[in-house]
Amino acid sequence: MQAVGEGPVADVPRIVVLEDDPLLAKLLSQILSRAGFEVEVFETSDSLERRRKKSGAAVHLLLTERKLPGGASGSEVAREWQEREPGFPVVLIDRRQRGVSGRPDSDPDPGLPLLRPPFERGEIVRRIRELLGSSPSATPPAQGASSEAPSPEGPTLPH
Repeated sequence: MQAVGEGPVADVPRIVVLEDDPLLAKLLSQILSRAGFEVEVFETSDSLERRRKKSGAAVHLLLTERKLPGGASGSEVAREWQEREPGFPVVLIDRRQRGVSGRPDSDPDPGLPLLRPPFERGEIVRRIRELLGSSPSATPPAQGASSEAPSPEGPTLPH
């Protein structure tokens, strides 16, 4: 995993993981790194916001826990990033138990891909690659900044 502030590896999509559970964050980081992605992990929305303000490094996808303790929730962060850059790829993780019927509770974040543990490595990587293949932008613009026109080809993915 690359430390915040270090330069990115050329042509490698960068995924930001916002997850407060250190074991799950480590598992996700390992899965994504082994699949060829550059990964940065943050435990809180506040630490992610500080990174966004300091670093101009491109982010290609946000993978976030839906519910986070303190600060903004992952859902709120996802909506904020998509307000700044419509269509920015986001995947939500929801570790909550399924409803009494065995089906997931109603989806409060319609339109955003949702993953629930147990995770299968191939499913996570496949969903992310699908989203990145249709991504209109490489990084959400800084708050109040105008965004440049997105690349029509989207980011290049390793094979």
